[in-house]
Amino acid sequence: MGRKKPAEGDNTHQALAKLLGILSSPWTMLLLHRLHTDGSMRFGELKRRLGKISTKTLTERLRMLEAEGG
Repeated sequence: MGRKKPAEGDNTHQALAKLLGILSSPWTMLLLHRLHTDGSMRFGELKRRLGKISTKTLTERLRMLEAEGG
């Protein structure tokens, strides 16, 4: 018995690949953990709690998460 080929309209793997791409970007998991643990906070406080993250990287990650509905 071979594996079934997914139907053409099946985008299950695409969604998983997108999620893994988001989560694997540097700082994203730590950022999500900090927000989950500490709750919402102002940008400067979040940056201080994350440590050596640059302003540019933090801004990019937050924008990426916001664009994905996070």
